[in-house]
Amino acid sequence: MSVNGTPVQGLKSERSRTLVALLLLHRHTPQTRSHIAVTLWPESTDAVAKANLRRRLHELKQQLPEGDWLQVS
Repeated sequence: MSVNGTPVQGLKSERSRTLVALLLLHRHTPQTRSHIAVTLWPESTDAVAKANLRRRLHELKQQLPEGDWLQVS
């Protein structure tokens, strides 16, 4: 995987890679945190799924190059 031609390595978990894939597949349509959380952690409670998503988003922000290609609000 690369961002603006820069290779990205070291996404720690399968869920982080799945999150990136989900965001790329739906890049033209904003996704709610609730939708992403329940998609990635369907077996978890809403609160646990959202906490997991927060952790994965934090990981992504640390591991991926900065830029306006990923907007989290």
